[in-house]
Amino acid sequence: MTTPLEDLLNDLAEAVAFLSRLPVSQWVRRDAPDFKRSSATFPLAGLVVSIPSVAFLALCPALEVPPMLSALIAIVLLVIVTGALHEDGLADVADGFFGGHDRATKLAIMRDSAIGTYGTLALMGSLGIRVLCLAALIGTHDIGTAMLAFLAVGGLSRAAMLIPWSLMPAARPIESVTPNEAIEKPAAGLSARYGAPNREIALPALLFAIPALVALILAVGMVGAIMALCAGLGVTYLTMRLADRHIGGHTGDVLGATQQLSEAGLYLALVIAM
Repeated sequence: MTTPLEDLLNDLAEAVAFLSRLPVSQWVRRDAPDFKRSSATFPLAGLVVSIPSVAFLALCPALEVPPMLSALIAIVLLVIVTGALHEDGLADVADGFFGGHDRATKLAIMRDSAIGTYGTLALMGSLGIRVLCLAALIGTHDIGTAMLAFLAVGGLSRAAMLIPWSLMPAARPIESVTPNEAIEKPAAGLSARYGAPNREIALPALLFAIPALVALILAVGMVGAIMALCAGLGVTYLTMRLADRHIGGHTGDVLGATQQLSEAGLYLALVIAM
């Protein structure tokens, strides 16, 4: 018999293990992921995977690292920690949605591990926006504000993944995934394999997003926080509309693209608000 705290820590470890390469797998007691439960902790997991970058940002004033270089290294550290999981999803979505002519072709392109022109441009845009916005926050405000904003964006952008995941059907049923694809790209057929969150996780996910919301308010104030949240939700809605139009549902790549695009939207709104 486990306590609620032990269950929470297990769910969080499972979410962090899925969203990053941090060595937390030994704390996961389940043989297979149960995303119907653990996905609610994604906002907290977003804070955890942001910690290495935030720790680096804390050292930047003492090391006299310029804002642009500080932002670049912080974002690169985040990409390393997450194993470029979300960046891969964004690139696949861009290549599939804009490189295919029908639903089947688009899904086939998204399965391909090669990156095309659309994916490259999407990654350049996403990385550029995040680095430039974070550099602007560091350069125009104290490092503490930038650290709070980084944590808030990390948690809220991963909470955004739950919206299409819980509200949209899976675009690729598990029957369409071959054994080789399951090994090469575990995100394929993600929901069919390990379950998907439903609307019942909305309340716990919102509760677990409170630390990120508090960090956001401390960084930019209530008005700025509302602007950033509206931007993040707006970008998430547009991503869902695109996914519904192009492939009729979500995939693991769509979830990764949602995280990337909502993160960029949040950063842009923060810069405008500040």
